[in-house]
Amino acid sequence: MSTASIAARRSSSPWVVYSTILLAMFIAQLGTGLKSGLTPIIVSAFGQTVEGGVWLTLPMGVVSVCIVVIAGKLSDIYGRKYVAAIGVFLAAVGMVAVAVSRDYSTAVAGYALLGLVTATLLPAAPAFAAVHIPESQRGRAMGMYPLVTTPGAILGPIVGGLITDAYSWQTVMYVGAAACLVAAAIALVFMERPASRLRAKFDWVGAACLIFTVSCLLVLANRSQVLGLANLWTWLLIAGVVVGGVVTALVEKGKPHAILDTAYIASRHFLVPGMIMLGIYATVGSTTYIGSFFVYGVLQGSATMTGSIVMALFLPFAVLGPFAGALADRFGAKNIATLGVLVAGLGLFAFTRVSSTTSLVELDIYVAVQGLGLGLFLPSLMRIALSNASPDKAQGSAGTFAMFKDVDGPIAISTYGTWFGVLTASLIPGALMARATELGVGRNIVERIGTAGLKDPTVSQALTSLGIKAQELQAHATAIAMPSAMATVYWVLTAIAVVGLLLCIFFLPNPIARAKSKAESDLVPQVDAQAEVV
Repeated sequence: MSTASIAARRSSSPWVVYSTILLAMFIAQLGTGLKSGLTPIIVSAFGQTVEGGVWLTLPMGVVSVCIVVIAGKLSDIYGRKYVAAIGVFLAAVGMVAVAVSRDYSTAVAGYALLGLVTATLLPAAPAFAAVHIPESQRGRAMGMYPLVTTPGAILGPIVGGLITDAYSWQTVMYVGAAACLVAAAIALVFMERPASRLRAKFDWVGAACLIFTVSCLLVLANRSQVLGLANLWTWLLIAGVVVGGVVTALVEKGKPHAILDTAYIASRHFLVPGMIMLGIYATVGSTTYIGSFFVYGVLQGSATMTGSIVMALFLPFAVLGPFAGALADRFGAKNIATLGVLVAGLGLFAFTRVSSTTSLVELDIYVAVQGLGLGLFLPSLMRIALSNASPDKAQGSAGTFAMFKDVDGPIAISTYGTWFGVLTASLIPGALMARATELGVGRNIVERIGTAGLKDPTVSQALTSLGIKAQELQAHATAIAMPSAMATVYWVLTAIAVVGLLLCIFFLPNPIARAKSKAESDLVPQVDAQAEVV
């Protein structure tokens, strides 16, 4: 064990060690975030289509969501510093593998390893704060989490694009790998060493069942909109989710060292924040997807304009996080979480008022309001969910909460994004027919537009003879249909936010700040007296 690690463990305050964890997270997130905007370039480099590009990023999401709980359990047994360092090191190996790969399958395998950063390192900070940071300062600690993780996601694509323009996308991968190696070294040297190793058996059967179930769920969420309900694979994936979930519940029931602590998940302190997270975080998460399509389809915006939607959501989220944590310490996590859900709900409601005349500035303001709400409620919900976690299971509890959070993205895009697309597609024929009638197109051609679309040869010839451009007609119909579909979707999302607000008011527990105890002031807490140690 190095001298630096011993010093950090014995003489430093918990805030010093917590800061080193945050530093490692920031560097790793920035390193892996460099490739975020390069997916089309990498896919094209291997001669793949847009459809094939899904398989480049999907395995990374599957690894991050599936492994996060398993990594948390391993961290409880062997220590988070070792699990985090190994995970981030393997992510660096994955980035190098992508850079040197000669075939697409190797690149996909390398991308999958990048999910280990999210799975092994990111839950370490809230887990450490839940045990080592005094209760009266814990909200502030949780609030620093988005401040560290979000800038990497925002700055990464920009820096990666500049490096690609100056050199190549392979160079981006090498730079990202170097950043991951630095983060792994920080984790290995400065993160606290476990006081003792628990003699706990790892639940390999439960882990396998969990991986199978969550993998089926994520693949279903990502591919169902392409496969459709009539496809056999869709129903096989649905069956996999149902059967896997039942088997996992039966296998885990009553196990002393289960991969999922079902008793803790079923507790009010975890279940209620988890339900609110699944509902509200998913609704806000769908905004970047739907809003980007609105900017591109209705406002005819550029890539920079669509990128402003992402910036408008995550920048307020990152900036407000630390302040929201301090407010939670002062006024109570429940109150700040409730305020955050209310603010996010107002931003969702604003999207029901969007029309074809809405400007990009107005849209960005509506998105920023949702980002403010996200910055308020996420740290508070995280604090409440981990408030009753025992020291020897803190990492596993943080990993479980992270799984709840990370699974929201694919579900949001699959559910709300698909519904938005279906509604828009169903409204476009009517808008086309109405606009064609206004332009003096004959009744027979108008009816044919509604059944066959603008690409029909007869329709194309008729429009050309009248001097009507099909592209302009399509753009007009999209500008009419898309806001209407958006309003319908966001009325439902607003209703979900109202339900979340009621859960916050009537059911969300409020951790009471306790006086700082000796156990909280020590860097390494005492584990449960019943736990066996080596």
